[in-house]
Amino acid sequence: MHEFSIVSEMIEKISKIKQEQKWIQVTRVQLKMGVLSGVERQAIENCFEILTKEWSGGSPVLDIIIEPVEFHCSNCCKESLLETTNFICSDCGATVGSTHGGRNLYFSEMEGL
Repeated sequence: MHEFSIVSEMIEKISKIKQEQKWIQVTRVQLKMGVLSGVERQAIENCFEILTKEWSGGSPVLDIIIEPVEFHCSNCCKESLLETTNFICSDCGATVGSTHGGRNLYFSEMEGL
């Protein structure tokens, strides 16, 4: 499960920022995850909970924002944003096209006290 190593690295960065900001606790972490990032949301949430449950003040809220993928239909030339990996044109129903974006995974915001 590569999600564990991804979350472990994220926790190290969060801990460093927490120390730099002289926060007592981290209250919220926002993670942006693309539809095509190759990670499972539930696995990320489970790993985050496990790795932060012993933190002072408890585990921060993990806010996951799903970033859609742009789909360009080769049949009708329409573009649409998809929030799943079902690449079906919403206008003509074709499944032939190209994708752009939706591959990122990064934490974008955090809050603390």
